[in-house]
This record gives sequence, C-alpha cells and structure tokens, in this order.
Amino acid sequence: MYNAASKICAGKPEAFSSKEIDEFVELVIEGGEVSGNGLRDRVVLAHCIAFARTEEGLVGVGGLKNPDDSYRNGIQAKSGVTIAVDQFRFELGWVFVLLNARKNGISGQLCKTLVASSEGDGVFATSRVDNIGMHKTMIGLGFERVGEEWKSSMRDESLTLFVRRADKSPMARTSWK
Repeated sequence: MYNAASKICAGKPEAFSSKEIDEFVELVIEGGEVSGNGLRDRVVLAHCIAFARTEEGLVGVGGLKNPDDSYRNGIQAKSGVTIAVDQFRFELGWVFVLLNARKNGISGQLCKTLVASSEGDGVFATSRVDNIGMHKTMIGLGFERVGEEWKSSMRDESLTLFVRRADKSPMARTSWK
C-alpha cells in the first residue's frame, strides 16, 4: 500500500532527464490504454508533463499534450464534436496512477497541475466510459462531457470526450513555467 502523501513535479519535458522521460513512458504503457509506438517522441513534444512520487517511488504520471491535426480530426469524427485548435489548444492525457496508489487524490493533483499549465487555454480529454473516478476529477476541474461515445481501438471498451473551454480571465493567465 502506498502512502497518501505524494509530491507532484511538473514542467516542460526538456526539464527532465532522459531516464525520467523513460520512466514516464513506461508507466503510461503499463496503463494499457496508449500504444507505445512513437510515445516517447510525443511525450518530449508535450506542453507539460507531471510526475507523482511518494516515499515508495513513482506512482503516477500525466501530460498536457499538443495533439496533432490527424489525431484531433479522428477524435472529432468519432465523438461528433468539433475540437478546433483555436478553441481547445491542448489535450489532457497519459494520466495513469498505479493501482495500489489510487483513491488518494493523486490523479486529481496531477490533472489540476497540468490544467493550470494551460494558462486558461481550452483543453480536451478522452476517458473510458466506465472510469467514473476520472470523470469526477475532470468535472471538478471544469470539464464537461460532450458528444457521442465510441469504441476504443486499444481495448474492448468505449471512450467519451470531455472539454474544458478557454478561461480568458486575468487569473487564468498567470505565468507558468
């Protein structure tokens, strides 16, 4: 059992060592919902990545991605919702917490940190339909569930889309590094 006290470390991918990036990728792949093909290359191009560590070590990761047009277009086609880059610049994803560390608020801490790095720009995210814990986390961060559900290409499960519209208030535009 992991202890509930976790430390979140987040920043631009270039702020982390090659070993840390490898650990991030390994944990995302362990989650089983993302293909490992080209994952490391996508991680190093992310806007922000975050690590959750406890005394026991790395227990969770997540990222604020810069999704490419083909990926974005695929999600739009499957969900039936337009997620234009000028409205939703980033995607929240790669969020995974080890099973033994769950129910301690770690995914919420990761997601809150990552969304804060968006500096008020719009963010979208996909989630398994049955992942109620992640849905609660996203709704708590101002996301809303939109569009049609679709079948995952990785697993025998369905996915759904969440969006968090841009917040252009001065408070949302605080500096983040």
